[in-house]
Amino acid sequence: MKKIDRFIIKSFAGPLVMTFFITLMVLLLQFLWKYIDDLVGKDLGFSVLAEMIMYVTAGLIPMSLPLANMLAALMTFGNLGEHFELTAIKAAGVSLQRMMRPLFIISFSISIGAFLYSNYVMPYTNLKMRTLIYSIQQQRPELQLKEGAFTSLEGFNIRIGKKNKETGLMHDIMVYDHRENKGNGQVTVADSGYLKMTDDKQYLVLTLFSGAIYEEMPKDGDRRKAIDRRTYPQRIDRFKRQDFQIELKGFGLNRKDESIFKASSEMLNMDQLIVVQDSVDNEFQKRKDGFRDNLLRINYMSKMKPDSIYEEKRVLVNLDTVLVAAALYDRTRIFEAALSDARGVKSNITTKISEYKRWTERVNRYGIEWHRKIVLSLGCFIFFFIGAPLGAIIRKGGMGMPVVISVIFFIMYYIISLSTEKMARKGSLTVAEGMWVASLVLLPIGLFLTYKATSDSGLFKAEIYKKMFTKVIKLFKR
Repeated sequence: MKKIDRFIIKSFAGPLVMTFFITLMVLLLQFLWKYIDDLVGKDLGFSVLAEMIMYVTAGLIPMSLPLANMLAALMTFGNLGEHFELTAIKAAGVSLQRMMRPLFIISFSISIGAFLYSNYVMPYTNLKMRTLIYSIQQQRPELQLKEGAFTSLEGFNIRIGKKNKETGLMHDIMVYDHRENKGNGQVTVADSGYLKMTDDKQYLVLTLFSGAIYEEMPKDGDRRKAIDRRTYPQRIDRFKRQDFQIELKGFGLNRKDESIFKASSEMLNMDQLIVVQDSVDNEFQKRKDGFRDNLLRINYMSKMKPDSIYEEKRVLVNLDTVLVAAALYDRTRIFEAALSDARGVKSNITTKISEYKRWTERVNRYGIEWHRKIVLSLGCFIFFFIGAPLGAIIRKGGMGMPVVISVIFFIMYYIISLSTEKMARKGSLTVAEGMWVASLVLLPIGLFLTYKATSDSGLFKAEIYKKMFTKVIKLFKR
C-alpha cells in the first residue's frame, strides 16, 4: 500500500467511525421518542431497557451506514481541500479517481458487509426486538389509561374522560365490574379519582371521589326472567370516596412467544422470503380462481352444468325479441331479478376488492423486504459517490457544511424511497420499481458530481452563476 493510500484511509477512518456513531445515536433517539409512551412508568428495570436498546441499535446499523459513509467521504475530501492538501496531491500528478480508489474499495467492502449483516443478522435482531417491544407494550396496561376509551384491567373495564398528566387526577370516570362474569350488572360513576400502585407493587388502588354505584339485584334464578321482562331491581349507593383494590397478577415482564412474529417479512432472510412469498402468492391465486369460479357458477351460469361452464358456447339471442314476447308482469320480474343479481354481484366484488388489496400488500411486503436488503447495502456505495466529489468541490471540512449537505441528500433519498415503497406496497408500482427509484435517482447525481470534481468545476462558486445569469440577460436584451 502506498503512502498516499494510507494517508487517505487514515483521514477517512476517523470521520467514518465518528459519523457512524453520531448517526446511530440520532436514529436511536428518534426510536425512543416514538416509543416513549410505551416505556415510561412500567418499571422495566435496567436489564430490560439495555436489552431493548441493544436490539434496536443493532437493527439501525444498515440505515446508519449509508449516511455515515457519505458524511465521512464528504468531510475527508472537504478537509483535504480546505487545507490545500488536495491541491498539493493533484499537483504531484495524482488524479481524483486515484485518490478515491482506496475509499472506493472500502465503501464496496462496507456494502458487502452491510448486505451480509442485513441478510443473516437482521432477521434475528428484528425478531428479538419486535417480540420484546410487543411484550413491553402489553406490560401493565393499567398505567396507560387513555382518555375516552375503555381499558380492561383484571376484571374491570375503566373509562376516563380527561387526565391531568402532571397531578395524575382523572375526571369523568366510569368503571364496570366484570369480576363475576355476570355482564354489566355493576357500574360505578365518579367525578374524579386517582390510580396508584402500592409500595410492594402487588396491587393497584383506584380511589374515586363524588360518585355512585349502580347495581342490578335480581336473584340468580330470576335473572333470565328479569331480563326477559326488561325489569331490573336496582340499588344505588352514593359515596364521597370509594377505594377499589386491584390485584396485579403476573407483575413481571411477560415475554411473548417469538413464533407470533416469525412469519413477518422483517424476520426472514432472502431465501426464506422467496419461499414464503411464493407460498402466499399461490394461496392468493387460489382465492382469486375460487372467487372467479364461484362468481360464474352462481351468478352468470347458474342454469348450466358445471362441466360446461368453461366450454366456448356462443348463443345469439335477440334480447329485445325475448322481452317483447314476454308479458308485462314477466318483464318487470325479469328486470327486478337482473337488478337484484347485479347489486349482489357488485356488493360481492366490492368486498373482494378490499380483501384482495390486503393480500396484494401482504405479498408485496415480502418482495419489498427482499429488495431492501440489497438497496440499503448498495446505498453505502452510491452515497460515497455523492460525498467524495462533493467534498472535493466545496472544499469545506468539519461538521458544518458537510452535515447540512449530507442531511439534504439523505432526506431526499428517504422521501423518494418512502413514497415509492408505499406505492409498491399498494401495487401502483412493481416492487422492483418502488424499491430502486431512489437509488436510480441518486446514482446519476453521484456520477455527475464525480465528473465535475474531476474536471475541477466550480459547481458551487457564485461567480459562475453570476456570469451565466449575465449572459442570459444579454441574450434576452438582444
